[in-house]
Amino acid sequence: MGLDISFYSNLKVNETPTLNKYGDLAGNNIQLFISPKFKARILPFIENTVYSYETTESFRAGSYTSYNGWRNRLSQLAGFTDIREVWTNDIQGPFTELLNFSDCEGTLGTEVCKKLAKDFADFYDEAAKVTDYDGWFFDMYKSWKTAFEVASNNGAVVFH
Repeated sequence: MGLDISFYSNLKVNETPTLNKYGDLAGNNIQLFISPKFKARILPFIENTVYSYETTESFRAGSYTSYNGWRNRLSQLAGFTDIREVWTNDIQGPFTELLNFSDCEGTLGTEVCKKLAKDFADFYDEAAKVTDYDGWFFDMYKSWKTAFEVASNNGAVVFH
């Protein structure tokens, strides 16, 4: 078990979605899941609506443990003591919409993705300097940066 990330661009409401023979969505159709604690993070999209998309990509963010370790390093890169500082104080700042979000399911909509794309661009050079034993931190950083850039085009990042 672990965290997988899919990201989409150019989402549009699809009133007549394609279904497979079992009645499930098929083709380039999705429904976005809202994490109950973070309802505002899905804007401008709404739950229980089918969307079609122009492009989609995905990556594996790792096990839940490794992902949370990665987020902790990201919080330190942003100048926080650790991720618990963001969680307990509901701090706003670089990456906080990602740091203080579900680690298993939910959707970040276009507005949040635009802000996070900027954060990832702003901290790119500093992130490249983070050393770990195999470069995993920066590899994940680049994957997230790409996801938020793509989703900034009327898209979303989906955690599943």
